[in-house]
Amino acid sequence: MLQIFRNTILCLLFAVTYELQAQESHRIQLLSQLDYENRLSDVWGYATHQGEYALVGVYNGISIVDVTQAQSPREIAFFPGEESIWRDLKTWGHYLYVVNETGGGLQIVDLSKVIEGDLVSSYTENTDLGFETAHNIYIDEQGVLYVFGFDNEGGFLMYDVATDSENPTLFGSFSDYYLHDGMARGDTLWAAAINEGLFSVIDVSDKASPEIMASHETPNYYTHNCWVSEDGDYLYTTDEVGGAYVVAYDVSDLNNIEEVDRIQAWGPESNVVPHNTHVIENFLFTSYYADGLSVVDVTHPDNMVEVAYYDTSPDYSGDGFHGAWGVYPWLPSGTILVTDIETGLYVLSSNHLRASYIEGQIFDADSKSPLSDVNIQFLATNHSDRSNAEGFYKTGFAEDGMHEITYQALGYEPLVKQVELLKGEILRLDAELIPYTECHFYPNPSVSGYVSIYAPDQTNFSVYSVKGELLYNKVLDKGLHSIDLIHLVSGIYFFNFTTESDDYTRLWVR
Repeated sequence: MLQIFRNTILCLLFAVTYELQAQESHRIQLLSQLDYENRLSDVWGYATHQGEYALVGVYNGISIVDVTQAQSPREIAFFPGEESIWRDLKTWGHYLYVVNETGGGLQIVDLSKVIEGDLVSSYTENTDLGFETAHNIYIDEQGVLYVFGFDNEGGFLMYDVATDSENPTLFGSFSDYYLHDGMARGDTLWAAAINEGLFSVIDVSDKASPEIMASHETPNYYTHNCWVSEDGDYLYTTDEVGGAYVVAYDVSDLNNIEEVDRIQAWGPESNVVPHNTHVIENFLFTSYYADGLSVVDVTHPDNMVEVAYYDTSPDYSGDGFHGAWGVYPWLPSGTILVTDIETGLYVLSSNHLRASYIEGQIFDADSKSPLSDVNIQFLATNHSDRSNAEGFYKTGFAEDGMHEITYQALGYEPLVKQVELLKGEILRLDAELIPYTECHFYPNPSVSGYVSIYAPDQTNFSVYSVKGELLYNKVLDKGLHSIDLIHLVSGIYFFNFTTESDDYTRLWVR
C-alpha cells in the first residue's frame, strides 16, 4: 500500500510539472514580441544586405516590421486593406504580393521604396487580373505567381511576375477542383486540395495546360498545406483538423507514393490542429494553432523527431483555431518569425540540434515471434511510437545521453531499458517482452470503480470483502475485460483468479 501511495503521488507531481512545462519552450528563445490591436494571419520575411523584415498579415491590412535588431522590432509601414481573417503574403525580388478572402485582388508593395521611406508610391492594388479574392499564393524560383482558391472556388491561376513585377500577366489556370494551398519547384506544383482530402502533384511545364501526375489522400482528409523536401524526394503535409498529424511521404516514385511517418506537436493535448509546415535543411518548421511553433528533425523522414518548440499561446490548448498561424524560418540571421492570431508577432531564435535515434525489433520472449502494436515511449514525454506488423519500430529523442525507454503491450509485462543515445546517430535496440502468466489488472487503486483485467487464459474471477463475502463473480475469456465495480464502497477487497492450473488472490483498493 505504501508503494502504491508513493507511485500515485509521483504520478501527480509529474502531471503538475508537465503542465507547468507546457507553458514554456524548448531550445527556442524569445527575442521580442510585437503586439497588434487586430488579429494576425500569415507571415513572410524579406532580407537585404542591410536588414531583415517581417511581412505580417493583419485583419485590417499589411504590416511591414523591421526586425534587423531582433530584440527591438519596429513597424515601418502599414497599408490598410479589406478586413479579412485570411491574408497571405509572398515575395519576388523586392516586391511583396498579398491576397485576402474579402476583396482587393492582388496587392503589390515595393519593399525597396518602403525601406527608403516612400510609402506613397510603394503600394498598388490590381483588381483587373481575373480575381477579387484568394486564399493563398506562392511564387516559385522562376517568378511564377500561383494564386490558390481564387474567388472562393477556383483551383489556381498562374501569373508572370518576373517580366514586369508590377503588372503580372496571366500564364494559365487549373480548375479541376478547389486548391487551398501549394508550392512549386521547377515544373512541378505540390498542391493541397482541402475539400478533396488529398494532395496533388501537377505538371505545370505547359502553363496553358497543367496536368495532374499523381494524387494521394492524407490521413484526416482535410489537406491544408504541403511542402516538398529540398531533394524533392519527400513531401510533408498537414490536415487542418483537431488531432491531425504532420505526415511524411516518399514521393520519389509518383506511381508508388508511400506514407513513411507521422508526428504531432509537443503539447500534452493530442487534438491540436496543425496549420502550416515548411522545410529548411532537413528541419520542419510547423505552426500549430494552440501549441505554437514546432521544429522537427527530418534527416530520416521515416523517423521524424521533434527537437524544439515554443508556445505562443499559453492561454489556449487542445482543439480550436487560436494561436500560431504562420512561421517563416528563412531569414539569413536564423531569426524565426511566428504570427499568433491573438498575441502578435514573435521574433525567435533557436539552437535546435539534430535528434538521436533508436530502432529495432520486438519479440515475444517465449515464442520469439515478432510483436506488433507495442507502445514504445521515452519516460517523461508524451510522445510514443508503435511497432509494425513485423515488430519493427523507429523512434528518437531531442536530447542525447542516458534515457529510459519503456515497451508496453497488451498481455505482456512492461519492459524498461536504459539507453545511451548519441546526437545524430542511430542506436539499434531489440527487445523481448515476457507474457503475463497471471491475470493483470489496473488501475489499483481505482477511483471510478472500473477496473481493466487482462486474462492470459480462461479464468474464473471473484471479488471478496475483507470478511470473506463473495461480492462479484464472472468467467473471463482470454483477453482484455472492463469490469464494473462502481457499486462497491470505498475500501479494500480481494480479487481471486482461478484457472485450470492455478489459483491466486490479489489485493485491490476501491
